Amino acid sequence: MAKLETEDLKDIQGIVMSGYGDLHCASYMMLRVTDAAAARRWLGSMLDQITTSEPPPQTVKGLNVAITWRGLKNLGLDADTLETFSRPFSEGMTTLHRSRILGDDEENAPTNWVWGGNVAEDKPDDARAVDILLMVFAEKEDMLNALIAEKQSG
Repeated sequence: MAKLETEDLKDIQGIVMSGYGDLHCASYMMLRVTDAAAARRWLGSMLDQITTSEPPPQTVKGLNVAITWRGLKNLGLDADTLETFSRPFSEGMTTLHRSRILGDDEENAPTNWVWGGNVAEDKPDDARAVDILLMVFAEKEDMLNALIAEKQSG
């Protein structure tokens, strides 16, 4: 197994190594890509703001991003590259097969999910699909609200 080196921490989002236990305020924004070029510009504008796992002096805020397979497709990633991802990632969590594996049945079935689910005949409901998850963390609520407003205006 490869050893994790200090310089690797800049390539790992902060939430992976930290969990932000000291940042008591959080907002998770589920986004959908409707304009690939605009979404790529928006993501690019945030690159230097993403919180990495590099040890900061004292973290009072955090910003991380997750992108679904569908999100990568909607951002314009080419088909050859999309095919390189694992089957569970490309299928998502709402197929009947994956639901059985995860034990998502009865009241926990994707058909009952508010977002990211609501499958019908083993096909995701586009109206509830998520392409990008923007995770914003802050020490205090006013800081969180300011970060959210900044990201929404960008």
